[in-house]
Amino acid sequence: MNDATSTPRRWGRRLALLLGAAAVLGVATLLASRWWLDRYLASEQFRQWISQKTSAALRVKGEFLPLHWSGLTAYSDGFYARGLPESVLQEIRLDQIRAELDWRSRPRRIRDLEIQRLNATLKTPAPPPAATGKPAAAQVTLDPIRIADANVLWPQGAVRRVRAVVTLAANGWEATGSGGSFVWSNWPAMKIGQFQIRSHNGAVFVTHCRLDLDGGGTLAFSGQPPAEWRAEFADVPVRHWLPADWRGRLTGLASGWCHRTGQAATGAVTVTEGLLTALPVLDRIALFTGTEQFRQVPLQKATTEFAWQENRLTLRHLLLESTGLLRVEGGCVIEQDIMAGEFDLGVAEATLRWLPGARGRVFTVERDGYRWTKVKVTGPLRNLREDLSGRLIEAAGAEVFQGVTGTLEKGVQGLFDLLLP
Repeated sequence: MNDATSTPRRWGRRLALLLGAAAVLGVATLLASRWWLDRYLASEQFRQWISQKTSAALRVKGEFLPLHWSGLTAYSDGFYARGLPESVLQEIRLDQIRAELDWRSRPRRIRDLEIQRLNATLKTPAPPPAATGKPAAAQVTLDPIRIADANVLWPQGAVRRVRAVVTLAANGWEATGSGGSFVWSNWPAMKIGQFQIRSHNGAVFVTHCRLDLDGGGTLAFSGQPPAEWRAEFADVPVRHWLPADWRGRLTGLASGWCHRTGQAATGAVTVTEGLLTALPVLDRIALFTGTEQFRQVPLQKATTEFAWQENRLTLRHLLLESTGLLRVEGGCVIEQDIMAGEFDLGVAEATLRWLPGARGRVFTVERDGYRWTKVKVTGPLRNLREDLSGRLIEAAGAEVFQGVTGTLEKGVQGLFDLLLP
């Protein structure tokens, strides 16, 4: 009886010992695995591996500075790389990097990746090499990357101090963000509202970008610069588009659009709150007519369409009107700061009453409440010439001469009437 009852007890003790041994072995294995993992994560081998994976994702060649670990959270002072020929990146530097490694997921995942500062320079990428097969499956995936201070330069401009979130994808990336400033060519610095940009196979696409200009006005931008892009703008001071010599002559707020493809662009502009001041042709009209209103002309209407190619700017369907005073219609070509234009100029008939010959010899057409004439404007933008002044002087001289001749003819006829009753 004792043997019968002792046998189960012995097996129970053995089973307990086995389970205890298994538990100890499991804990030991876990501790060893964690020890091995900690050693591996802190090793040069892992730093080189993560540097290679990051470089491949960005199409660059670079490496991380030494990694420091707290559990599965890694810190690094930075990452520096230079772009491969097919990359849009010329060089990139990341400072103060923090990330958390999720080692249990498959594929392994890097979570909560934060970068304090990013400095990058872009370039025009070379054509990507031909694909040699199916891409390998990703061994590590990245959650969206948060960047506190992004600075990106390219030949025509820059963005500075931008807050951004970057998501890496197959053959590219996508970035969204806000804040900071944007500089483009000769434009003044602009504040960035919100933007979304993506890159695929080395090409960069702007899905949308809203900019606020210093001094007022907004600009909405999209496309694939520099190949093709479209901009819509509202309430932008016209001085941003004008040569220095013209910034005091035309003021106002411009709204419209521009579409550029390659080396050509088209668009349309409407100016509100427009004001023409000290325009030479209008100063001469003011002098001839004795009407000071022509020296400073408020514009109730100001619109034009434009086409640009290399150094040639063409304005079509130009319309300027100061209601009840004057109206200008026509177009011109400006090439290398030289203008050639022909316009229809309409002025209020009342302004011509003190100008001999103007109504009958120069402003000969009447329509839409104005008297009209053709005016040619040519020459350098700094010193434009017009043909109206000469015609007004000639008309006034002819009118005066005709008046004197008529008086003499009447006098002679009266004398003959007296001598030959």
